[in-house]
Amino acid sequence: MLQCVSGSPVSAEQYNLKIISFNAQSFDILLDLPGHTIDNATSIAAVALKACLIEKQVTVTEIVKEQMIAFP
Repeated sequence: MLQCVSGSPVSAEQYNLKIISFNAQSFDILLDLPGHTIDNATSIAAVALKACLIEKQVTVTEIVKEQMIAFP
């Protein structure tokens, strides 16, 4: 089950990590945590609560784009 949050980035306090435990007990499915967090603490806690997938977004700066073009 892929869960969504309504903001980005989201502080650890804004996540409802209890929903992971609830879904794990209620359904026999794989669970994820959208990685819209500023640090990794929420992701680590989600894995401890049975999440098996952590979604992360990556921002590519113009400098990195130039380096990627230079090394195809």
